Amino acid sequence: MFSFNQYPRYEYLDRTFPEIESGDDFYLRCYPKILEAAKTLNDDQYGNSITFLAHAVYGWMPTVLKTVEVSGFFLIDQNPIYVLRKTHLFEDLIERLPSKSPINNSWIGLSKFLHFLNPEVFPIWDSRVAKHFGLKNNSKYNKKDCYEIYAKWLINFSEEHDFQFLKERILVKYGYAISSIRAAELSLFLSSSQKNFDSGTNQA
Repeated sequence: MFSFNQYPRYEYLDRTFPEIESGDDFYLRCYPKILEAAKTLNDDQYGNSITFLAHAVYGWMPTVLKTVEVSGFFLIDQNPIYVLRKTHLFEDLIERLPSKSPINNSWIGLSKFLHFLNPEVFPIWDSRVAKHFGLKNNSKYNKKDCYEIYAKWLINFSEEHDFQFLKERILVKYGYAISSIRAAELSLFLSSSQKNFDSGTNQA
């Protein structure tokens, strides 16, 4: 059974970040625009909305989109966009997806796709976030079971710690609200870019 060998500490993450305080970070400015675009999408038999959102997500990432296997999403439901947007059942829907991510063979890219459809339920997974869990190469973190374990942990973590300070700073500096899941993930992402990053972790 896959497991993480370390976990981040909340007290290490509860702080200011220059990207937020600048009020002009490209990714933070674009984030709500992609959320708004995702809300307009509807299902169709060809999965056109799936392909569109995959391109939008990869435009937000420093990676090229090469493949979108829309058939993988139809394992969820005949109306996957609708179901993913409305669900509160994270684990059930992830279980229906194939082990190989239908977007670029990447669970990092797929996590962002899922998040923009439902930011209250699906957390973003990223190579920089993976550092906090002792994972340093793609073969370790680009796995379905890895994302499942991370998502379960992050949901619980964001319920224990509301990250109210970070949410307030985003609202003040960028003018939009973020979910608790997004706040928790964002703190992991931003802290890993700091020059003094030492993982801020506890050994499991």
